[in-house]
Amino acid sequence: MPIYTHPLDGSPRFPTRLPSDTETALRTLSSRYREQSNWTATLTNSKDLAEWINNSKPKVTLYRASDVKFLFDELLGYKNYVGKLKKTWKGFEPDVDAVWRMDGLLDKVWKKKLMDAASTLASVPKKARGWPTNPPKSAVEDLIDPSMYALIYGQTLALKNGEFSQVALSSPNEPSQDHTGCWLPSEFIISEQGTSTKISSYINNLTLPGQDVLFHPILEKAFTKMLPLFDHALADLAGGGCSRNRSTRTVSYTIGEDDYIGDYCSDDEGPPGNAWTPPKIVASRMLRGKTVNVVVRMLEVKLSANSPVYQAAEPYIDGLANERIIATGMYLYAKQNVTDVSIEFKLRDFYPDREEIRNAAGVEGLLSRRDVGTTSMKENRAIVFPNVYEKRILPFQLQNRKRYGFVKILCFHLCDPTHEETNKMLQTTRTVPPQQPGQFEQILRDTKQLGKLPEEIFQSILGYCVGTILPVKKAMEYKDLMVGDREHMMRWGVNYDSDENYDEPIIYNDYEGGTEYGGGGFDDFWF
Repeated sequence: MPIYTHPLDGSPRFPTRLPSDTETALRTLSSRYREQSNWTATLTNSKDLAEWINNSKPKVTLYRASDVKFLFDELLGYKNYVGKLKKTWKGFEPDVDAVWRMDGLLDKVWKKKLMDAASTLASVPKKARGWPTNPPKSAVEDLIDPSMYALIYGQTLALKNGEFSQVALSSPNEPSQDHTGCWLPSEFIISEQGTSTKISSYINNLTLPGQDVLFHPILEKAFTKMLPLFDHALADLAGGGCSRNRSTRTVSYTIGEDDYIGDYCSDDEGPPGNAWTPPKIVASRMLRGKTVNVVVRMLEVKLSANSPVYQAAEPYIDGLANERIIATGMYLYAKQNVTDVSIEFKLRDFYPDREEIRNAAGVEGLLSRRDVGTTSMKENRAIVFPNVYEKRILPFQLQNRKRYGFVKILCFHLCDPTHEETNKMLQTTRTVPPQQPGQFEQILRDTKQLGKLPEEIFQSILGYCVGTILPVKKAMEYKDLMVGDREHMMRWGVNYDSDENYDEPIIYNDYEGGTEYGGGGFDDFWF
């Protein structure tokens, strides 16, 4: 049994639990109240809290005094734990369930170093980076893209027992895996005290001469600062903090029949229970003293007068079963001339029984993603969340449409360090050399033996390196295939049956306190 749950674990099951209006209201109000800068000082009594609820915009209603009392008591629990956290960390607080945030992640010096380093990526010629010369028009520009020059099954060479060999997909019949390729994580060595991190293998798509010297210290600093966030999010993931239900009402359905047990619209639910409690931090599960596999991504969302609005894509998880990413850290290190940026989280079942769905397709809300909550992303704020959550950045726009605007984000995707099967099969940048044209060649030239060979002999040797060098056009083709595989999973889930209508999408309803919404497209798939 895995310590940490992954959304693509398990076998087909069918979602039956939906949040009540009270549950949704409690989550929303709790998160909104704790977003205030001085909330621990203003939380004094339930009467003042009730007045704040009445004046809060947009309007969220709690109909019973017991609900207000429950919210007040839960906020007191948050307040007490935040007081303990402040003794060790500054700006570190719980956000929505199992999501943890830290304001002021980097000081001004390190933040400027990151911004300056990121600007060098934007200025590097696409050809030198091995990037497409004419990227499609999109508000999202990847500075470090894990789907470019990823590991390609049956193509990429990896070092094993002193020899290079092609990497094969471990479970070719497993539908929860990407059959085209896999992201390439780097190896991060964390000190015994958790006070420093050493990146011991190159970061994919960050291998031009000097980039390791420029970027690694900055990324090591940012990741180290985020370690307590990862430890708390993983403790929540292991302890069930992602599936907390404050409402005492239970809803269950008899699938395939006309009736169902319970009424999710009823007003006769009991008083709320199961208030938030801090996760249990187990020392042996903390990341300190471990070597972990991490996928790094950097991106910019750019808005202009011609494209003043960022349109949200569909919710998604990071990676598939190949990478087994269990938590993601996001750091918004710069933004300019844009409205508030927020991230929405949802729980979803990726193993729908398609026949049961067809039989019950008329039951409102049954085919649902469960709303978890929304967190605000301020400049210099980092969050870490478990990858059981689907997420998406909600729409935002330019404040002044006559000026340019942007949002810049750094992501760390943590692969499960405890899952033996994944760790046995997962290749890292320690075993797979850079595949960008020219960069692998430069590595060979820098070696003492090969670098001294006559050019004709060197080029002859280079000609045998098929599988270690990936032309730009081919890399783009593989990226498109990988994105397509992952889009398919995000749209339709995992399917084990031999349904002849498999390629017909399952239609999901999103349930948020009695409302439905339609998401965006996949033009900007990552966000």
